[in-house]
Amino acid sequence: MKKLLSLLSLIIISTTVFAQQKIQLSAENIINISTWGNADLLVDEQESVGDPLNQTVSNPVTKWQPGYTAWNYPVSVVIDLKHEYQLSNILLFDSNGSGKIEFYGGTPFKWDTLSTYNQDQYQKWKNMEVSISTRYVMLTIWEKNVVPEEIFIYGVLKQVNTDVVIPVNRPKALMKDFVGLNGFIDDPVDVLAVGGFLREYHNWSFTEVAANTFEFNRWSGFWDFDNYYQKLKAAGVTVCPCLQNTVDFHGAPGREKPLYLDEDSTNPLSYKEHAQLMFQYAARYGTTPVDHSLLLLNSGQEAKSGLGYITYYENWNEQDRWWEGKNGWWSPFEYAAMSSADYDGHKGELGMGYGLKTADANTKLVMSGLAKTDLEYIESMVFWSKFNRDGSFPADVLNFHHYSNDNGGQGSSTKGIHPEADSLKFRMKKLVAFRDTFLPLQELWLTEFGYDTHVQSVQRASAYGSYTSYQVQAMWLVRSYLEIAAAGIDRAAMYMSRDVDVTDATKYSTSGLTNVKGSWAKKDSWYYVSTLRKQLGDMFFDAEINSGNENVLLYRFRNEDNTKQAYVAWCPTANGTTVANYTLSFDAAMEQAQVIDFVNNDIDGDTLFTYNNVASVKIQVSERPLIIKILPQQNLQSQNLQLKKGWNLISLQINPVNAAVDAVFGALNSNFETLKNFDGFYSSNQAAVFQSIKTINSGSGYLIKLTADADLTVVGSLVELPMVQNLTKGWNLIGVPTSKTQTIETVFTAISQKITTIKNFDGFYEFGNPLNSITEIEPGKAYLVLATENCKLEWKE
Repeated sequence: MKKLLSLLSLIIISTTVFAQQKIQLSAENIINISTWGNADLLVDEQESVGDPLNQTVSNPVTKWQPGYTAWNYPVSVVIDLKHEYQLSNILLFDSNGSGKIEFYGGTPFKWDTLSTYNQDQYQKWKNMEVSISTRYVMLTIWEKNVVPEEIFIYGVLKQVNTDVVIPVNRPKALMKDFVGLNGFIDDPVDVLAVGGFLREYHNWSFTEVAANTFEFNRWSGFWDFDNYYQKLKAAGVTVCPCLQNTVDFHGAPGREKPLYLDEDSTNPLSYKEHAQLMFQYAARYGTTPVDHSLLLLNSGQEAKSGLGYITYYENWNEQDRWWEGKNGWWSPFEYAAMSSADYDGHKGELGMGYGLKTADANTKLVMSGLAKTDLEYIESMVFWSKFNRDGSFPADVLNFHHYSNDNGGQGSSTKGIHPEADSLKFRMKKLVAFRDTFLPLQELWLTEFGYDTHVQSVQRASAYGSYTSYQVQAMWLVRSYLEIAAAGIDRAAMYMSRDVDVTDATKYSTSGLTNVKGSWAKKDSWYYVSTLRKQLGDMFFDAEINSGNENVLLYRFRNEDNTKQAYVAWCPTANGTTVANYTLSFDAAMEQAQVIDFVNNDIDGDTLFTYNNVASVKIQVSERPLIIKILPQQNLQSQNLQLKKGWNLISLQINPVNAAVDAVFGALNSNFETLKNFDGFYSSNQAAVFQSIKTINSGSGYLIKLTADADLTVVGSLVELPMVQNLTKGWNLIGVPTSKTQTIETVFTAISQKITTIKNFDGFYEFGNPLNSITEIEPGKAYLVLATENCKLEWKE
């Protein structure tokens, strides 16, 4: 993935040792802080062009084009060299056009000017001599006619920097919390409770009715937000107000930035009024009571604080709406500045009464949903935070919008397409990978997706075959939720609760789960979403299972202790594909299996069949998903292994229900590469006849190689103890058949005179050595043991 960080040790290198050298640049070095165009093209021909400072080279071909819209400019790109260099030269290929280009270096946001070039050549290299010690170089283009093609930077490495991101084991999102929707205060709570999560559209003016004057109960209770949020909480719905738009009494009406004309849009302190809004909301609905003298209430409004109804607050909506021009579009630095004020009053600089966490430290700021799944925007905010907030990112939740259509998102589409055709899961996985790499503590949401039911909408779910547009919308929404969950997103909210006008072909006017306001007649989609959440609510996405049929997608869900499981099967197409008599086999005979279909007018689906004590079921798979809920035999246990990319030393303390290698490790899919022990191997790329490991022996040690981090759950019965392992003279690879961590002295006490060394990838243990780096034997791991003679190791719980 673009821009992965490296973990490097700190090295100081004398600047007098090496001559000036070309610094190798790639897409990983580019931070497109203006987000316009593909700035990676500035450095995409470093190898093919060669070394323009020292030799004759070929001219570059590709060029960065930030666009021809005047208000986009100036545009800037930061080149992160990753390490500190003493720079000597910057070379730019001037292809065509004319206008000013400036280069900066030194400390970001306190830049030193390195060079100014009035581009006026044609197909020539411009060599700019510079002298500065820096990690960062910024390029700014001031006019739309300037089109640079390739940049080369020369210098001497001074210091290798260390950038470390500590990975986080994230909790799995239960489907009852994951499935959400967008809605409004005048939607009935029973309609909204179809999801466990509500993104409530809430204009700033709904609450702050005049400058420094807030109302939470309006029009004699016609809008009573206290009552609304209380009912949602009682219904088990987590609500997040999307506090969008501005108010004209703070200087900027409608959707413009909440600034007065003379304020700096990149200064967090300019957003004092917006940060005050966030404070007032969190003071009332957060978990922490605040001094009532800080509440700015209109006369007749009851002073309340610490009601505990809301944890999440979103502080805008689609700040990257390019279609509205300069007034509707925020640069990443502008939005980061307002978020910093909203988050904690810009680290407290605004004082008491400003920012969410100033009112309630338990609140979470949700970043405004980006209209595009634009990682450059987030990356630029990370860069801003590094130098303006000491690295603290001013949001607890990253938030995106995405609509599956033939245009690839919000833009000039002609129709909606099914989520698999849009590669929705893989789009979302890119977001998850970025979050896990750069912001592992943040949650990640998708808070707008969906389809219209009007036959002429450019975001329509078109009827086909025997399916009506209402049925297609319903099953595409369910499949979208499944794809988003499989990608690792924490919450997903479809757009939206109700139709605006069933006769209107305008995009999103008929994307509701119900008919229009006042009618709220429930569509097929409302019942389908209800069924999805009710049937899978206490479970989380576990794995994609190899179905053995290219026309069948098969996902598995389960709860934490593996006492509940479910499969969801469907054909990932939109042409009427069906697979008759598909056999879904389980790891063992299940106490019960239920096959559940999605139907209209049924909140938890139609149970087609119920089977008892079966090891498989035959089902008719179609493009409308089926849920197969299974109840494992109660004497079965599960073991979870957290595996890393590369080689792992592992073992099992349970006897798998099906001990075949492909059954035990099948859930790893393409991540599984190789399995080894001292007796043989299993390669995922090799035919079965050549595999020398066929089954897994509990308590034995194995080496397993993965292409990516993964969690693996194995179901079976506990190994019977005591258990004896035979060790031979020399090295042995052993597993751990017990379910408890024990000290090495306890495990090996009876044969300690015959063992010299125990080790794994984490360290070693030698009897009598005070420098031992491991001291315990842990379940799920494997160890190399060096014996001086043949002996027997007895395991006891």
